[in-house]
Amino acid sequence: MTSAGIRAYVHDDNANRTQITETPSGGPTTTVATDTYDRTAANSPGLDEFTTMTVDGKTTTFDD
Repeated sequence: MTSAGIRAYVHDDNANRTQITETPSGGPTTTVATDTYDRTAANSPGLDEFTTMTVDGKTTTFDD
């Protein structure tokens, strides 16, 4: 992305970052990364456990 572009971050209601989008100057907005969280994880009750990250179509899963 050039310095004239825009990078935006989307957060869920618990302030977890869930998506990153980029818009180059004059271009379309694309999603460059997504993150997911598990709010019901048995080993961390009450916490939002980071579970997956997808960047450039490749998903990485974070296990316990």
